[in-house]
Amino acid sequence: MLNEGMIGLNSSYKKCFIILVLLLLTSILASCTGAREIDTLGIVIVMGIDIEDGKIIVTNEVKNPVTGRGTENENTSNEEPTLFVQGIGDTLADAVADTRLTFDKELYYPHNQLIILGEEIAKQGFEPYIDILCRNDEQR
Repeated sequence: MLNEGMIGLNSSYKKCFIILVLLLLTSILASCTGAREIDTLGIVIVMGIDIEDGKIIVTNEVKNPVTGRGTENENTSNEEPTLFVQGIGDTLADAVADTRLTFDKELYYPHNQLIILGEEIAKQGFEPYIDILCRNDEQR
């Protein structure tokens, strides 16, 4: 009789332990770990890629968040609605990394609406550049 009572007691401990583990896991796994604040992002609208003197030049048109608020005083603001951020490198990845050195916000590419390729890239073949952009997680 005593053993059956202990088995029931162990069973209730196991149930409580499983419930506690599940509650702990759901509280840990239900967080916004990949969240980004909008004021830390530079939203890229247009991206231009060209080659000059053997170096790749990437120019990004970035929406200026100061004038993009839609306030009544927007017409009186002296700031431009967009900014142009440029980077130079040996590869496309180096050029994009170079833009991060000159711009204080993280460039956010998922809202990119247009990619402009220069004449030199068109002459050399643009497939490698399109391939890199398509394989990037942030491009849509």
